[in-house]
Amino acid sequence: MQMQEVKMPKIVLRVLLGLVGGGKIRFSIVIESVDEMLRHASVSSVARLLSSLCSHDQISSIFWILHSDLHEARVTAVLEYLLSLVASLEPSH
Repeated sequence: MQMQEVKMPKIVLRVLLGLVGGGKIRFSIVIESVDEMLRHASVSSVARLLSSLCSHDQISSIFWILHSDLHEARVTAVLEYLLSLVASLEPSH
């Protein structure tokens, strides 16, 4: 598996390339910070982008980090609606 890093203004996307049956190239995308995207674009714009990525036939999975404590509950709910899995991390005390 080859890893290629694509830099975008204020956002870093890591694109992992892998081969899946039939020689078709599929991508897994890791977005390091949706928070940074939300600082520069509306919730609807970010949701549209993520939805478009999710529906792309060459993208097998998308992982992103969102600090839910930095956003209103409705923002978190909109983005969680796009997901098939949500993992919540909490600090240990």
